[in-house]
Amino acid sequence: MTLKTNLFQGWFIGATIFTCFTTGNYISEQYFEGSQILWLFTAVAALIINWWGCAIIKDFTATPSEEATPSNDPSKLKTQL
Repeated sequence: MTLKTNLFQGWFIGATIFTCFTTGNYISEQYFEGSQILWLFTAVAALIINWWGCAIIKDFTATPSEEATPSNDPSKLKTQL
Protein backbone atom coordinates (compact mmCIF):
# COMPACT_ATOMS: atom_id res chain seq x y z
CA MET A 1 0.00 0.00 0.00
CA THR A 2 1.14 3.52 -0.66
CA LEU A 3 1.61 6.38 1.77
CA LYS A 4 -1.67 8.00 0.64
CA THR A 5 -3.51 4.75 1.27
CA ASN A 6 -2.00 4.42 4.74
CA LEU A 7 -2.86 8.04 5.56
CA PHE A 8 -6.44 7.54 4.38
CA GLN A 9 -6.75 4.31 6.35
CA GLY A 10 -5.44 6.04 9.49
CA TRP A 11 -7.89 8.91 9.01
CA PHE A 12 -10.72 6.42 8.46
CA ILE A 13 -9.91 4.52 11.66
CA GLY A 14 -9.61 7.71 13.70
CA ALA A 15 -12.78 9.25 12.29
CA THR A 16 -14.76 6.06 12.88
CA ILE A 17 -13.63 5.72 16.49
CA PHE A 18 -14.33 9.40 17.21
CA THR A 19 -17.75 9.27 15.55
CA CYS A 20 -18.85 6.07 17.27
CA PHE A 21 -17.78 7.20 20.74
CA THR A 22 -19.15 10.72 20.34
CA THR A 23 -22.50 9.44 19.08
CA GLY A 24 -22.63 6.85 21.86
CA ASN A 25 -21.84 9.48 24.47
CA TYR A 26 -24.54 11.78 23.10
CA ILE A 27 -27.17 9.02 23.03
CA SER A 28 -26.13 7.92 26.52
CA GLU A 29 -26.49 11.43 27.94
CA GLN A 30 -29.78 12.18 26.18
CA TYR A 31 -31.65 8.92 26.55
CA PHE A 32 -29.96 6.71 29.18
CA GLU A 33 -29.21 9.27 31.91
CA GLY A 34 -25.43 9.08 31.41
CA SER A 35 -25.11 5.31 31.61
CA GLN A 36 -21.70 4.10 30.43
CA ILE A 37 -22.94 0.68 29.31
CA LEU A 38 -23.50 2.11 25.82
CA TRP A 39 -19.70 2.51 25.62
CA LEU A 40 -19.43 -1.26 25.09
CA PHE A 41 -21.78 -1.17 22.11
CA THR A 42 -19.98 1.77 20.52
CA ALA A 43 -16.62 0.02 20.95
CA VAL A 44 -17.94 -3.10 19.22
CA ALA A 45 -19.50 -0.99 16.45
CA ALA A 46 -16.22 0.88 15.89
CA LEU A 47 -14.31 -2.41 15.78
CA ILE A 48 -16.68 -3.95 13.22
CA ILE A 49 -16.78 -0.85 11.02
CA ASN A 50 -12.98 -0.51 11.04
CA TRP A 51 -12.42 -4.22 10.35
CA TRP A 52 -14.86 -4.16 7.43
CA GLY A 53 -13.70 -0.78 6.12
CA CYS A 54 -9.99 -1.60 6.19
CA ALA A 55 -10.66 -4.77 4.20
CA ILE A 56 -12.55 -2.72 1.60
CA ILE A 57 -9.75 -0.13 1.43
CA LYS A 58 -7.19 -2.91 0.99
CA ASP A 59 -9.22 -4.46 -1.85
CA PHE A 60 -9.61 -1.13 -3.65
CA THR A 61 -5.92 -0.29 -3.43
CA ALA A 62 -4.38 -3.67 -4.25
CA THR A 63 -1.51 -3.43 -6.70
CA PRO A 64 -1.24 -5.93 -9.57
CA SER A 65 1.53 -7.79 -7.73
CA GLU A 66 -0.76 -8.25 -4.70
CA GLU A 67 -3.70 -9.51 -6.72
CA ALA A 68 -4.15 -13.20 -7.42
CA THR A 69 -2.49 -14.33 -10.60
CA PRO A 70 -4.17 -16.94 -12.77
CA SER A 71 -2.66 -20.40 -12.66
CA ASN A 72 -2.32 -22.90 -15.49
CA ASP A 73 -2.18 -25.80 -13.04
CA PRO A 74 -5.68 -27.37 -12.89
CA SER A 75 -5.19 -28.56 -9.30
CA LYS A 76 -4.77 -24.94 -8.12
CA LEU A 77 -7.91 -23.64 -9.82
CA LYS A 78 -10.96 -22.98 -7.68
CA THR A 79 -14.23 -24.53 -8.70
CA GLN A 80 -17.16 -22.20 -9.23
CA LEU A 81 -20.54 -23.31 -7.95
